[in-house]
Amino acid sequence: MPAQILHQNGCIVVHPATKHLGRTFLAANAASIREQLGEFEPVIFDAGDIQTVDGAGLGSLLVLLRLCEPQHEFLLSNVPPTLASGLQLAGISSLFTLFDSVDDALEYAIPLLRLRRAVDEQTVPTEVLQAEEQILSSG
Repeated sequence: MPAQILHQNGCIVVHPATKHLGRTFLAANAASIREQLGEFEPVIFDAGDIQTVDGAGLGSLLVLLRLCEPQHEFLLSNVPPTLASGLQLAGISSLFTLFDSVDDALEYAIPLLRLRRAVDEQTVPTEVLQAEEQILSSG
């Protein structure tokens, strides 16, 4: 079943239309997500409705992460315990940035988006962007 893909405050928010994150998610949604990607928009994956996950579902998240890199942040929000444990057991939790809510992810992503656009337009020195990213990643 296709995910709901929304544009919110310059970010792309993906709401899976399934309670199980498995092999069918990527096949049903990768092309739609790829089509939505602009130049810098962060992608927030709202996992709040996910109740179960399998290895293929974790693989789907890895594919989406790679699809977004290096220009787009890929953030996970509303991560349920089953998904968090799956990420940890697979040894890939450190690859993802997790947030308690979509709002928290947006609060993190919007300043980065603004800075990346400014750097692209050459209105902010690259050092400022690097310093801002370090501050945000340490918090």
